[in-house]
Order: sequence, then structure tokens, then C-alpha cells
Amino acid sequence: MLQSIRDRATGPIAWFIVALITVPFAFWGIDSYVSAPTNPEVAEVGGTDITRVQLQRAYDQSYQRLQQLMGENFKPDAIDTTQLRRGVLENLIQESLLTQHATSAGYRVSDVQIMQNLRSQSAFQVDGSFSPQRYREVLARSGYTPASYEQQLRQALAVDQLQAGLSNSAFITSKDVDAALRLQNQRRQLSYLQLPYSRYATKADISEADIKARYELDAQDFRTEERIKLAYVELNKSAMAAADAPEAEVLRAIYDAEKASRFTQAERRRARHILVRVDDKVNEAEAKSKIDGVNERLVAGESFEAVAKAASDDIGSRASGGDLDWVARGVMVPEFEEALFALEAGVVSEPVRTSFGWHLIKVENIQATKVKAFEDNEVQAELLDLYRERELGERFEQQVKKLDELSFDHPESLEPVAEALALKLQTT
Repeated sequence: MLQSIRDRATGPIAWFIVALITVPFAFWGIDSYVSAPTNPEVAEVGGTDITRVQLQRAYDQSYQRLQQLMGENFKPDAIDTTQLRRGVLENLIQESLLTQHATSAGYRVSDVQIMQNLRSQSAFQVDGSFSPQRYREVLARSGYTPASYEQQLRQALAVDQLQAGLSNSAFITSKDVDAALRLQNQRRQLSYLQLPYSRYATKADISEADIKARYELDAQDFRTEERIKLAYVELNKSAMAAADAPEAEVLRAIYDAEKASRFTQAERRRARHILVRVDDKVNEAEAKSKIDGVNERLVAGESFEAVAKAASDDIGSRASGGDLDWVARGVMVPEFEEALFALEAGVVSEPVRTSFGWHLIKVENIQATKVKAFEDNEVQAELLDLYRERELGERFEQQVKKLDELSFDHPESLEPVAEALALKLQTT
């Protein structure tokens, strides 16, 4: 039958079949490839879409956490990827619900809180201090931009506020209060009979056989745990004598090595700002128009503090007139920081765009970079403490090494160890 169809599918009939197939494909088939969404939604929660990219990113993070937790015991074949993906999607749905509820309930996180949180995260620190470069590098490796990560962090902190409000609060009914009062004020009367032991002790007739039988019955009650007596020596760093003060050249060398990190106070600026946020409710054009209007009010002579209280979207600083306190480099986002440290004291910047929105920045005061002099008494005291701490650490490490060697060479007794290290031989 198939051969018969093949033989007849020639000439006008064959062309008709080709046209019949090609026309629908041209209008619908190709279009499905062209117009197919590159990042389709996998779930919708209260009008908010959870996309495939979001799900994949969360799945990859969960998978990596499993690898880190299980270490060498991690076996990819033992992971049910379908179940893991389903669990990750459920978590994303729950997070979206909590975020929407927190937003509708009025929970907000200020820019200052965001920066404080970022500065406290060890993943973004170098030598104990927040590093903007490290921050951007870590985000890039995780597939985030600063704006997307800070938006996600803002939502997470708002949800934390919501959860903390629930977990740190409680409610009590009127019946509970009445029951507590009844118990608190309750009084009882009782009668009792006392039988003094001394009245009956002399009348009891107990034989040696009775005592032995009772002992054998409760022999476990008369057993004591095994104990040992120890001899030991204690090498205590805090009990070691401090070193004498060194020559000035030694302290000078420590000062030169530590001057930049320990004895230099970087330039700081006391600043205020006004923020007009760009988000789902306020688009770019509306925000820019609003910040320009705010700027016109300042140019007309209105107080920066008063305008900030009335117009700023930064909840954390709005009540204090936009006051950000003293700010050093490496604290704010790069665009904000660049504008801030380019201003003279008392000058208001032009509108500055950051990942948070549009800012107007005013410098209230400037503290220039200050280096404490080597001759300063406080510097001298700190250098001496630093020298003694390091010298004591080295001496203690040498003593520990010697203790290990001596105890290995004389396993039968601690007396040679105590004598060689001038330690007291003690016993428990």
C-alpha cells in the first residue's frame, strides 16, 4: 500500500501535498520558534511570575550546598533531581508569598540596613573589611548583578522582619489571664502527721544476717566508679612573663608595617541624601522627574533636611533629614561613593543614579585622612603591646614544641619536662 502511495505521489498531486504541509508550517511552525519565550514562567504566585532562570539558579545553589555539606560522601546518583527541583520550586513559591505579604503589610528595609548587612557578610570581606571589588566578584560568580542581589536581599530582610515579629510576640486570652490569677492567688489548707525516726530506731531488731542480705540485694548501690590520679604540668601563655621593651628601631619597623592599616584614619565625610526609588511602582521617567523637582526646591533655597524628611524614599534616613552619619570609602555603592567624594563641603550634587534609584547628596563636613605620628604616646603604647603580644606568641610556640619533644623522650615521668621548662609538677 505504501509503495502504491509513493508511486502516485508525483506531478500535481505531490506538489499539492507539499503546499498543504508547507503553508501551515510557514505561518505557525516557524512563528513558534521565533516567538517562543526565552525565559518562560514556571509558576505564578499572586500575579508574580517565577521564571525558569530563577528556578534553575535556586536549584544550582541547593545542589552546591548539598555537595558542600556531604563532602566526599556526595554521590550524584543518590540525588533525586526531580524531587530536589520540586522542593526548590515549593521554597520559591513560599518565599514569594512571604515577600508579597511583607510588602502589603508595610515592611520596608532602608538602604542603610542593606549596606550594614553587606558589610557584615564575611564572603564580601578582605582582611576583615568590606571590599566592593570582592563583592562584585562573588556576585558575578553566582550569576547576580549588584542590583538584583540587593533587591533579593531587601526582600529577604523584609521577610525576616515579618517572621521576627511573629516569633518574638505572643497573645493571651482573657481566660488565660483569669486562670493565671487564680493560680497566683490560690491558698490551700492541709493536715499532716509526723513520725519521728528516733522514736522507732531503738526498737528495731536487725541482725548481721539481715544487713548482709540487704547488702547483697542492693550491691550495685555500694559500687564506686573507677578513678585515677594524674600528674601534669601546665604551660599557660597568660602566666608567662612579658618581654622587656625593645629598642626604638624595632617599634619603628612595626609602625612602618602597620601604619596604613592600624594608625591611619581614612578620609570620612558626613553626608545627607535624598532618594527617589525606581521600582515596580515608580518607573525611570517618573523618578527622574521627581528628583529634578526636589532639586529645584533645594536650588530655590529650601532646607536640605526639611526636603529630605518630606520627599526621600529612604526610610532609614528620612526621619533624620537624610543623615547618613560619617561615611568612608568602600561603604556605599560605587556611583554614590564617586559623587560623594567629589563634592566640596556644603555643596549638593546633581542627581546621581544608582541601583537603588536617584539620589541628591550633600556633604556636611569632611575629615581628611589622618595618620597618627610615631611619637604619639598612644601609638607608642599600642606598638609596645603589639610587640609583646607577638614576642609572647613566638616564645609560647617554642615552649609548646619543646614540651612535645621532652614528653616524647621521657614518657615514663614528667619530672624532666617540669625541670627543663621550669614548670610546677602538679597532681590531681
